[in-house]
Amino acid sequence: MAIPSVSISAQPTLALFDTQINRQPVGEARYLSFPDGVLYLHEADLVSFRLRRPDAPPYVYDGQTWFPLSDMAGVNFKVNEAKQTIQVNLSAQAFVPNALADEANTYVPPTVSSWGGFVNYDLLASGANGIQQLNGMLDANIFAPYGTLNSSFVGQNLWSQTRQPRSYIRQNTVWSYDRPGEMISIQVGDTQGRGGLWGRPVSYGGLRWSRNFAMQPGFVTTAVPILAGEAVLPSTVDLYIDGVAQKRMNIPPGPFSLSDFPQMSGQGEAKLVVRDSLGREQIIIAPYAATDALLKSGVFDYSVEVGAIRQNYGLVSNDYGHIMAAVTLRKGWSDRLTVEGRSELLREQQTLGVGGSVLTVLGVATASVASSRHNTRGSGNLFTFSLDKQKAKMNFGIRGQSSSANFVQIGGTAGAVNEFRTFSANLGWQVASGHSLGASLVQRKSLNQSVNRVASINYSTQIGKGFSLNASLLATLSEPKNNSIMFFLTKAINDRGGVAMFSANAQKGGFEQPTLQVSQAAWQNGELGYRAQWTGGKNQRQEAGVTLRSQKANYTADASRALATTNYRLGIQGGLAMLKGRAFATQQIKESFGLVRIPGYPNIEVSSNGLPTVKTNADGDALLPDLYAYRNNVVAINPLVLPLDAQLASSNITVVPYQRSGVPIVFDIKRSRSVVLTLMLQDGKPAPVGMSVRVGGVTETFTVGLRGEVFVTDLGDTNKFQAEWHGKTCQFDYVMPTNANTTIYAEPMVCTGVIR
Repeated sequence: MAIPSVSISAQPTLALFDTQINRQPVGEARYLSFPDGVLYLHEADLVSFRLRRPDAPPYVYDGQTWFPLSDMAGVNFKVNEAKQTIQVNLSAQAFVPNALADEANTYVPPTVSSWGGFVNYDLLASGANGIQQLNGMLDANIFAPYGTLNSSFVGQNLWSQTRQPRSYIRQNTVWSYDRPGEMISIQVGDTQGRGGLWGRPVSYGGLRWSRNFAMQPGFVTTAVPILAGEAVLPSTVDLYIDGVAQKRMNIPPGPFSLSDFPQMSGQGEAKLVVRDSLGREQIIIAPYAATDALLKSGVFDYSVEVGAIRQNYGLVSNDYGHIMAAVTLRKGWSDRLTVEGRSELLREQQTLGVGGSVLTVLGVATASVASSRHNTRGSGNLFTFSLDKQKAKMNFGIRGQSSSANFVQIGGTAGAVNEFRTFSANLGWQVASGHSLGASLVQRKSLNQSVNRVASINYSTQIGKGFSLNASLLATLSEPKNNSIMFFLTKAINDRGGVAMFSANAQKGGFEQPTLQVSQAAWQNGELGYRAQWTGGKNQRQEAGVTLRSQKANYTADASRALATTNYRLGIQGGLAMLKGRAFATQQIKESFGLVRIPGYPNIEVSSNGLPTVKTNADGDALLPDLYAYRNNVVAINPLVLPLDAQLASSNITVVPYQRSGVPIVFDIKRSRSVVLTLMLQDGKPAPVGMSVRVGGVTETFTVGLRGEVFVTDLGDTNKFQAEWHGKTCQFDYVMPTNANTTIYAEPMVCTGVIR
């Protein structure tokens, strides 16, 4: 679209001024100066300085566009012709608004998987007074650009001293295909549905098509406050959530807004503290309410499920029952109201329900109502409600549910009478720093009018250095009544997860089952973890075990003694992964893995996201088993451990894998073939300091140092050199020695034709 321009009869002159805006140097800029003192700023400099286009029409001169400086918001300026400088003062409205964002929350498409696979296994040999049987679990995965196929199995009595019959049970087999750009997940096979406000998640075999917001971790599903302000000078912004510092950002002058918050939960207060370069401070505060029960306006969530309900799951491999269909729909009607609908359909029963969540001054209130019809049992109804409020130092909630006798739903027990009423309430309060108090009440009233009512009070505190105490009172208020108190005293014995704990249960008869436990986890490969436990009272028990963590597996050995019987357990948990034709033994893979390649560099430590390191093998390969799916994973190596002749493009690489897949991670490292040359001039004296040397085919210029020495890198087999000093040049050839991979100190070379 053509830019409307203004016509000015007087001829301007072109000026180049060193510019300051609001006392901040911004560099040189081009201006058109008119005889009456009016200045126009070049369009490219206007964009470079992040200035708004003024409403006044631009001036086109010599085919270029210029904008009047005097029409910018809050402007005044002063020109120093002698020094060719200009000082410009502008209001914040003169700048382009700046939307602050956290790069960590920016969506990065995951790397499309190539063909590969991995297997997790868990083998456990156990027995009383000796090893008597071997059981195991297997989780197999194949991934490709078309999705992931997963199947899991349990094997019992794989080996048995008493020749017990072997059994193999298939747990799940499912093909999954994710579309992260749309946050859509498609699953065909054994999967689990979504319950919604009143439904029950059920395992079934069939199809599930659903929204999955976890594929874009930076996508915020709930409404967050927008904190907006303006800065005249470059400023620093600190974000606080409930008084806790979250992040710091630097902002340029101009209006700004922040709606890209870190993960929050509950209700509280967000605060921005803005400090400019002169030390002036402004504070911006806004309340927030973040909960999974609420979707921000316009966000749509759904799950469509069709298939056969699993029966005797974990006991029988292929026991499928009734065909069912279920649909759950949720939408953020507004930032404060989310509505939901769910329908369930079986041949003999149908259930339909609606509900919603609304943000009130008392908290997030949720309610739902459902109605069912059964071919033989007739109609039934269900009603649920809840109110939750969570703040930094206090939270409370109440919830209730009422069901009629004939209400039926997917996941319910066939033929069961479902009439009941439940009510619960909970309160949590941080009394002071390190001291918290909680209380809860649960009541259930069934069809026969029997009432079960249980209350509990919990108190936790920090005692001394590294000690924490937790005490719980549990009281059964209905018949038969019973009261008990549980004590937990915990002491951190080191900063690597070592813990000592004492617990006891006090009832009318005195203390029961006093227990003392000491444990240390094995965090890094090569570490040894341990666990020891003693339990007293009527049923005395002693346990002890060790865990050895290696790069390839975890090895465990445990023994326990109770009732004059000693039980032994030996276990191994690990995985096998394959990608790009390479196979590796590894720790179990929970989400995704990465195949790191540093060809020719064995025994190099590689870490990911600050988790335990692995080392490259003889080929320079290593497998990272603990990458997070759909998140930015920073994979790093320490450049200081590389040989001096290694040139590393970057010491860290960020990768984003799909769920249950593997990604190749190749570090760009090459060996630099370099030489230290000693240049001598024609008169036999060393070349002077500062003399320049170039190699044919290489754009970099190398400089001669003391004693005529120059360090030259990236050499080939045969190299043509050119040296220059005060307009005089010389040329010479140098042939690298065979198999030279490190720095060579060459014999002196004479630069003929160049003298001082």
